Amino acid sequence: SAFLVNFHTMVYSMVAIWPSPALPHLLSDDSPLPSGPISVLDASLLSSILYFGGLLGTVVYGYMAKNFGQKNSILLAVVPEIAAALCIIFAKDVNYLHTSRFLSGVAGGALQIIPAYVCEISEDCIRGMLGSILGIVDCVAMLMGAIVGAYLPFYTVPYVHILLAGISLLFIFFPESPQYLLLHKKIPEAQQSHNFYRNSMPKEKITEEFNRLRESIVDSTKNTKEVVTLKDFKSPSTVKALVICVITFTGRQASGIGTILNFNGLIFKETGMEMNHNLGTIIFSIVQLISFFTMSLYVDKFGRRIQLIGSLMGTFVSYIPIAGYFYAQSVGLNVTALSSWLPLVAFSGVAIFSMGIIHTPSIIMTEVVPTKLRGTVVLLIYLITRVQSILVLQFFLPLIEKFGLHTCIFAFATWTIIEALFVFLYVPETKGRSVDDIVKNLVKKTNK
Repeated sequence: SAFLVNFHTMVYSMVAIWPSPALPHLLSDDSPLPSGPISVLDASLLSSILYFGGLLGTVVYGYMAKNFGQKNSILLAVVPEIAAALCIIFAKDVNYLHTSRFLSGVAGGALQIIPAYVCEISEDCIRGMLGSILGIVDCVAMLMGAIVGAYLPFYTVPYVHILLAGISLLFIFFPESPQYLLLHKKIPEAQQSHNFYRNSMPKEKITEEFNRLRESIVDSTKNTKEVVTLKDFKSPSTVKALVICVITFTGRQASGIGTILNFNGLIFKETGMEMNHNLGTIIFSIVQLISFFTMSLYVDKFGRRIQLIGSLMGTFVSYIPIAGYFYAQSVGLNVTALSSWLPLVAFSGVAIFSMGIIHTPSIIMTEVVPTKLRGTVVLLIYLITRVQSILVLQFFLPLIEKFGLHTCIFAFATWTIIEALFVFLYVPETKGRSVDDIVKNLVKKTNK
């Protein structure tokens, strides 16, 4: 179930990296569009409009998940995914592509549901590992997207998206999460769902765990309103959880990782490397996949906090040489001797360490936020990050034209240091602890 539900992640990640191999082609004189090459403004909009659609999708799927169930909401994401692919298949000019990206963003709104769903169906001892499936699928999809975008004809790529969206429909055979069913007072259905997802455990342990779960959810809410109110957010533990989620999630774009993924092809062209820019994007994606697969094996051994701090510091160290390289290039220094290896090595370092920045926040969020508030908090966080992504991606190309690529990368490096200090001082370790225990003890001194 955790694997199948992430086929939506696969489709979205392939769509998200699509600009990297596609933009250099679309901007060139041999653009595949009948209308000819697109402008730099259109290129920026192709990246940012995905998140305009994401704003709408976040609200729509957040509402649907709360009122119609996580499972049904995730399944319905197939509709805009297929519609987006059809827009590319029949594209005559850039407006078709803008529409496709917007619809893909709407479908991406369903991704906010997936981490919470996986967390709720997972046993405590493997929750981190199962949560990491999202990251592994994301990395595989980005690699697939880079290869497919580089070597398949422009109008063939969306057929791959349709195929993967169709496979995701197999998720229909799996039950809704026990927590969602308990929150909606469907106790027999919740028991059945819990039994399904714990069928490898002894029967006595299954019953004991379900009773604890029911007590923590149903009994704690029976005398309160089911509707989430502002009062629910006033407890110190909830405030701290919100701060943690906002900082770690906005760090994905503030650290430049999302920007590099979107404009990878164009950035590799700027390095002056003789290597084909599409091959550079593919190598970047391969390194990310290996890095995240390795990281996922140890997420429940070393913990989320150490993993995130290590990722931030490693990314900082990787940014410095590439920022220095672009600075030297901008002031007219001869960097030919470095161009054959330094950019590739530095960006490989970014690929290795960025995976913790991208995926660890999703695991942390599902663990520090109370079950009752999880849907609302996820909605809020995704709205904030969608707006942030729109601003960063829309203005990145104009900013590098005005200030230089080196300035932007130095700014990204600065953020990684700031966030690493925040995580070290403020974020508790959550590995191996039940979600209920984490929430109850969140205001206590952070585990070092």
